[in-house]
Amino acid sequence: MRRAAILLIQAYRSFWPRRLRRACLFRRSCSAYVLEGLESYGLDEGLRRLRSRLRTCRPGCRRLEGQAIDAPLFRLADGSVVDAGALSDSALRDLGAD
Repeated sequence: MRRAAILLIQAYRSFWPRRLRRACLFRRSCSAYVLEGLESYGLDEGLRRLRSRLRTCRPGCRRLEGQAIDAPLFRLADGSVVDAGALSDSALRDLGAD
């Protein structure tokens, strides 16, 4: 089962055109994050990472008010808070934090 999930993600990344993929909110793409969990830790960890990313994904990410301009914090859709280093450059531009 783990191998099938790995092959599915690899096929998605190889054959689905990048221009048709939605830009990922995170610096490390969701597929890369899940694939790493599957390869390194097994099916349970890969599925945990997938659930985690689905909960925190857009829409709903907002910059927290009152934060320093050089170190902004963002609240994700699930309520967790991350710094700008966790988010992709395109997401930061979309959120007006570049």
